Amino acid sequence: MQTLKNRIEKELKESLYKNEIYQKTKWSALEKNIILWSTKYRKYTLLVTLYFVLMCWFISLLIKLELTQSYSDFFTSWMKLIEWQGIFLGAQLTIVCVVYPLVISFISIFSNQKTSNSVIFPIYKKYSGFMFAGLSGLALSVFILISFFIRAVLDDSIYLAFCITSAIWLVFNIFLTAWFFSKTFLIMNDKSREEIVLRFSIQEACRIDISKRLKNNIIKNAHQYGLIKECDEKILKISRFSWDDSDVYPIKKKIRVKYELSDIRFYLINFVIYLQTNYLKFRKKQDLELILDIGEVKDDVYSLGKTKRFRLLTCLRFFYNYSFLFSKSLVVENDEDLLKLFKNFIDPIHLSLRDNDIRAFKEAIENLTHYHVNVSSALSFVNDNKRNDNWLLLTDGAIFGRSYFNQLLIEYFIISKESVFKIIDNTEFYNEILYFHKRLYGYKSSLTDEEIKTHIEQNYNLWEVLLEWYAFEVNRDPRTNKNYEEILNKFVGSWESWTQYYIEPRSKRDYTNEQTLLAFKTHLQFTAKTIVAALSFKNPQAVGWGIDMLNHWFEKFTNGSTVQDSYLWNSTALNIFMIHISESDPIWATINNSGKYSRGTAYALAFQNYHLDLRVITACYLLKKNNNLSLDVVKEMIDALLKGQRIHPTSISDSLESISNAGELVGAYIRHRNYSQSKESLYESLLNQIVESYGNLFKGQLITGRTYMGAVEGLNSLNDNYIEIALSLSQNQWDLPPKWYQALSSNLYTTADIDSILVDLESWILTLNTWQERNYEYILFGEDLFPRLKENFILSIDNIVKKLRDQNNKIIIDASVNRNKIVALAKISSSAIQEIKKLYPFNFFNFTEKSVSDFQLGSFTFENYEKKYIADGVASQAVINENEWIKNAISRHLKNSILYRILQLPITHTYSSTSMEELLKTTAMQISEIEEPILLVGNQELKKILRRCRWDNNAVIPVHFENISDSGYICHIDECEVYDLFFDDIDYIILISKSVFESLSFYQYEKSEFFDVVFEQRNQNDLVGDLVFKYQMALKFSEKFKILRFNLNIVNED
Repeated sequence: MQTLKNRIEKELKESLYKNEIYQKTKWSALEKNIILWSTKYRKYTLLVTLYFVLMCWFISLLIKLELTQSYSDFFTSWMKLIEWQGIFLGAQLTIVCVVYPLVISFISIFSNQKTSNSVIFPIYKKYSGFMFAGLSGLALSVFILISFFIRAVLDDSIYLAFCITSAIWLVFNIFLTAWFFSKTFLIMNDKSREEIVLRFSIQEACRIDISKRLKNNIIKNAHQYGLIKECDEKILKISRFSWDDSDVYPIKKKIRVKYELSDIRFYLINFVIYLQTNYLKFRKKQDLELILDIGEVKDDVYSLGKTKRFRLLTCLRFFYNYSFLFSKSLVVENDEDLLKLFKNFIDPIHLSLRDNDIRAFKEAIENLTHYHVNVSSALSFVNDNKRNDNWLLLTDGAIFGRSYFNQLLIEYFIISKESVFKIIDNTEFYNEILYFHKRLYGYKSSLTDEEIKTHIEQNYNLWEVLLEWYAFEVNRDPRTNKNYEEILNKFVGSWESWTQYYIEPRSKRDYTNEQTLLAFKTHLQFTAKTIVAALSFKNPQAVGWGIDMLNHWFEKFTNGSTVQDSYLWNSTALNIFMIHISESDPIWATINNSGKYSRGTAYALAFQNYHLDLRVITACYLLKKNNNLSLDVVKEMIDALLKGQRIHPTSISDSLESISNAGELVGAYIRHRNYSQSKESLYESLLNQIVESYGNLFKGQLITGRTYMGAVEGLNSLNDNYIEIALSLSQNQWDLPPKWYQALSSNLYTTADIDSILVDLESWILTLNTWQERNYEYILFGEDLFPRLKENFILSIDNIVKKLRDQNNKIIIDASVNRNKIVALAKISSSAIQEIKKLYPFNFFNFTEKSVSDFQLGSFTFENYEKKYIADGVASQAVINENEWIKNAISRHLKNSILYRILQLPITHTYSSTSMEELLKTTAMQISEIEEPILLVGNQELKKILRRCRWDNNAVIPVHFENISDSGYICHIDECEVYDLFFDDIDYIILISKSVFESLSFYQYEKSEFFDVVFEQRNQNDLVGDLVFKYQMALKFSEKFKILRFNLNIVNED
């Protein structure tokens, strides 16, 4: 049966208890018992005392048995123990009163020198067992003293039992004392103490603290975990919270003070939900809600949830309350709090920073690294999705709760900031912290995706911290500048070593490892961000180093073996998300020109494109924020990014893909927008996130709780900058590279994708034409060059657009009409018939089936309908709300056709009136003469008068309005329904009986559809044609009833 405790234990058994490090650090049986006895020393001191008292009684029984008589000589020697009873007492009191105070005092003096005393002492207390050993010794002393007091009333045999028990008990206490002494000296040794703390953290703190967090998470998300289940969501919905507190009935339970929720019987709650749902179903109630808002309200009142718009049955409320078990709150000691145990290793780092002790700092960093890696490894497991997971990522269950990992990162970030402020005196502190997150990354065998991204990001944060410090450092002197330049060099070397040594060496590259791919992708992303971070602090020197790291990144990543493949493959459209596509997919035949697939080549070429794309968007962003640096520096940096040139060249020159003309830039832009995968747009989303992260570097400090307005930056926000760079490269007319035309004409791109590209390229020209109006300031060229550059740019864009549009048009013209799309249109239009049956004027008729001879042919035509929407093999962008406007147009046409037929019916009598009052009076008189009357109004003035009556309470016309949701309905005059004729050229009124309308039917074509859809073109090479919806409709009217017509002929008296 599912309970809260069972679920927590199941989670731990499937993860923590199976962990290899957890198994290696398990306590021995003796250690486990010592810790147990020391944790609950009061309880076990009483149990030990009771045990030895029972032993004394048992020994006294043995002495009286004949067994002792058979071995009288042996047992007689035991009588001498009576004389030793006083010695036992003296020995025990000596141990308790002399040795323990001396050792404890020594440990206290030692611990007071450490900031971690609050953690070490509780562990020492439990592991050494001195509390239990001391109380056991005192209990033995009391036991011996009692034997002295009652010696007078005891015979020698019983007193002997006391003495034998005292001897055994003293041996037990001597063993505890020996354990205490040995573990005391272990605690005094730094290395062994840290090992004990590590074992205690894994075996005790991890289990206790994680159980507590799991408990909170399961309580808050029991429904999401599938522990509390809905029977029928339409009747009784289960939710975690509700924003609307109206009609809410809380379920509360009064508990004792200092008690907490200890267990939940989920099977009982599900039983209650099942019975309550069926009861509500019997009562025909729906849309009710059980809100599992479980949590403490006051000290003695606990919220078990809320019901919305209903109350639990009394008997079910009893079972619901009984599902929750409460027990006395357990006090969590410091040694059971995982974060406080981490503080034991963090605090010495702060002390060494305070004391400027680099040696102690390095040692403390190494100890923290060792501890973090081991604890994190012990808490790692593989989740249900077969992905690496870690309990350090578990939050405390609150809505905005933080995980252990996030809280530790805050501590680590504080250390990083403190180490930066030491640069003035000593750069070693910062240099040491540079490798901290790399060690956490490299020393651990299995990492989660979040850990991978976070360790790289935290290492990047050291760059921001360094730039921030230097930007606000007021006491700059030559020494400070020298140390700063030294640290810049060290950061560059440290950062570039990620790709070569930490993520995965080139010689051991596993191209199927998803986490390695994630690490490289993240590292490259933050490499580009170093440039923008330096730009935000207006630091040209750091910008140069950032560009140098970015341009140098691909050389560190690849071994150059793909250079030849880059010529054989057409990788222009390849991005890093396409690496996941199966090698059997036809897309690879297009990319590798039907050559042999190589994942390693695909991997390298995808990153080559990603690397170039980051250089381009970073160059665009530098251009956007050009006010932060001098214009000459901005131009130099942009040029270096586009050409892949090193700011600080080495003897080895890189051979990078570069942007040498505007056509290559447009090609890169097409890849950025990811048109070929527009359904998911993962790559474009990634680049948008990167641009957004750039923008966040320039935002000011935000105040929590306030709402801020502003546009989110993305690729679209860089359009002006793309255009300016393209203009600067438009000294002559240019074109897309041939490989791009090859890719755009392949199966990588659909005609819809090409249409999107055309729209975006044409929007570039529109944007360019607004520069003067918006006073856009360009910096990459002078005003004298602008007209010629603009002309070349527009001509080049127009040429690309024409080529791509002609390519699309040829595909559409050559394509045949897709029969399935035609059938789909027939189905859409036929569905309109089903939807209009209850609407005016169709609701007047009975829908029936007729023979073919009774039908009259009709048609409705959409003129100039684009062929691309129905062409075979042509994927076009869907028309927005096409289904709705087709059905609306069909319905409107059929409605008008029926109304026109009604107006053609023979009129029985015509009435003419010279005023509106006379018309209304005449009409009202005739209404009473017609059975089931219906008034069809064409006169515009009368429509206005009748509709105005809805708001005019003084209206003299006896009208009322019923809840009829139909656009044709106007009102009721007595029992007569009044409807709009909709024709502007009809100025009269028709009074007709509903009995006139007998039947309406439609002929059913192939697949029982009511329409036969055909596409007709005047010329075979046309891109548009007429989409014709043919139908056959039969109407039958009765001739037995009168049809009256009312005319309004107003005579002008002048």
